[in-house]
Amino acid sequence: MNDAIKAIDDYARILFRYRIRTEWETRERCAEKGFDSESIEALIERLKERGLLDDDRFLRMYLYEGLTLKKKGIYVLREELSRLGIARDQIMEAWRALSKREDIPALLAQWASKEKSFDPNRWKTKMLKRGFESGDIGQALEVLEDRD
Repeated sequence: MNDAIKAIDDYARILFRYRIRTEWETRERCAEKGFDSESIEALIERLKERGLLDDDRFLRMYLYEGLTLKKKGIYVLREELSRLGIARDQIMEAWRALSKREDIPALLAQWASKEKSFDPNRWKTKMLKRGFESGDIGQALEVLEDRD
């Protein structure tokens, strides 16, 4: 293994130690570090062959974790993913698939029911700022009203 390959592989290990990356992000970070485009493209291919670089898997994981762990809605997640080089149509397609598996209004209602002092208007504003769609928020509020 020559020194250039070893250097870029070592840098990729550092990048991937913290979290998985998108192809665009990996390419950008390597270019910023001064690696030539030929070395970067060779690295991208090696990472793909090893299954370490997969934008579709990254997207699905990012959306799922963003929704369920970080309590972020599509508008916030879409902006974050766009900054990481994922196309908006690809993001929306993955979000629709996730929405079919996860009952987002039910999740919102579950989170709201755990609030210590629940004020529907303040909670709605909070969820809008977190990027959730107003329709999902409205459905969650209906679920909460039905429980009372």
